[in-house]
Amino acid sequence: MLIIRAGVVFDGDALHSDSEVLVGQDGRVLEVRRVQPPPERARVIDHGGGTTLLPGLVDGHQHLSWGCTANPEEGLPREPGGQRELAVANARRALAAGVTTIQDLGDSGYAVVDLRNSVQDALSLPRLRASGPPITTPGGHCHFLAGAQTEPGEVAAAVRRRAERGVDVIKVMVSGGNITAGSLPWESQFDEDSLRALVDEAHAVGLPVAAHAHAASALRDCIHVGVDAVEHCTFMTADGVDHDPGLVGALATSRIFVRTTPGATPGAPAPSPALAARMQQIVQGLGMLRDRGARVVVATDAGVSPGKPHDVMAHALLVFGHVTGDPVDTLRAATSRAADALGLAGTCGLLVPGLAADLLVVRGEAAVDLRALLEVEAVYREGKLVAGPSVATP
Repeated sequence: MLIIRAGVVFDGDALHSDSEVLVGQDGRVLEVRRVQPPPERARVIDHGGGTTLLPGLVDGHQHLSWGCTANPEEGLPREPGGQRELAVANARRALAAGVTTIQDLGDSGYAVVDLRNSVQDALSLPRLRASGPPITTPGGHCHFLAGAQTEPGEVAAAVRRRAERGVDVIKVMVSGGNITAGSLPWESQFDEDSLRALVDEAHAVGLPVAAHAHAASALRDCIHVGVDAVEHCTFMTADGVDHDPGLVGALATSRIFVRTTPGATPGAPAPSPALAARMQQIVQGLGMLRDRGARVVVATDAGVSPGKPHDVMAHALLVFGHVTGDPVDTLRAATSRAADALGLAGTCGLLVPGLAADLLVVRGEAAVDLRALLEVEAVYREGKLVAGPSVATP
């Protein structure tokens, strides 16, 4: 048995003082309990006061095979071996920052799907889920990753091809984006019939749908057809941002997960002019969604730009916490709620008996000051120490 102690334990939902986490030989949580004398032959790791122990962070939106370059196409290796090498390095960088579960939402040639298949039991990397190439339109957002489809029959066939390759989720570019020339984030890319055909086919084969959706019009379509998660959710229009109260309320009552991707590293290049002009309103929208009870989780979109390296999660949480003023709920948005959004509520994200002992220890009281997340003390995958100040990144 392994016993891990810290100044404060956050179990993914609530805080516990003077407590410890018991981990079984199978790498699963046995119990969170008050500190007490250890059983015979138990190994104790005490990180000491002034630290916080919490579930490993869950980032539901990364691009592991992308190179964080100003032009994403230039940072994407053309050879499968190069993509795999880059994806492994990026995944390890994320793990060292406390991200123990990653969902990749857009690769080329199923590079991350193949990596996931080959490292299923490797604790030296985060737990991986992957969508393979996103479904988009001719010339649409991220069209350089895959072919394009527009008609209902075409998009349904595209879903089936991805299902046959063993993806965990279907990614669809419902609106344009900020990083593809000629693609406008405030414009919808699919009509509702095609989008409905995609969602129906995905659900028929047992796969959730993650919908890239900036445009307010795209968000309305996502609600109508019943996607499982919307990515970014910025409410963009051609001349600004549309926080229509009816739309915000409909998102909240739909129970669709809203996966927001705020934040960048300090000193990062400025976002595109269109995004920069709308940034204050976009951030305000996060607070509106949360106040209305939407299921908001925090992710990063790591890989898409120099300001979005794969260890940027703490900065995303700092932005979200600033907006909400609630550091404890911000931690939920990157642990228990984020795991639930990936269908992994029974696997990780909470420190309860039977779930994976994926743990992050940081210096400071993270439930009071989220800046503690920038100071990683140790990272555990299923009870095994895999990163920290005294351990080289695997």
